[in-house]
Amino acid sequence: MCRTVRGGGRLCDANFGANYSERAISAARELLRETGHADERGPWVPIGAAVHSGTAWFGAIGREGHTELAFVGDAVNTTARLAASTDAGEILVSSTAAAHAGLNNAGHRSLELKGKAEHVAVISLWVRPS
Repeated sequence: MCRTVRGGGRLCDANFGANYSERAISAARELLRETGHADERGPWVPIGAAVHSGTAWFGAIGREGHTELAFVGDAVNTTARLAASTDAGEILVSSTAAAHAGLNNAGHRSLELKGKAEHVAVISLWVRPS
């Protein structure tokens, strides 16, 4: 469902399906595997990932010749703060996304994130050598 907003832009509701959090966690695991976190020799680029869910807004911004797709909103900012808090090989999943994915929240912890008045509950998943 889309509607026209100020300036002639369009605002559309997006539904990424009932299992969007599961797919996001799966994609994060694959990203860490592909960057070598499951390899005994270690990763070729040490990174972490984060998964959160919530409302965000996105759209194309810019002028002719240079347009970018921008995502904004509290969910985007929370995900970015979570990603900045990860260790190499770690996936931080917010309790919101974990609940959507049907993950057990046992072993969760709370993180204090910049710009957030309350702590954010997360669980840690790891991609490590077997």
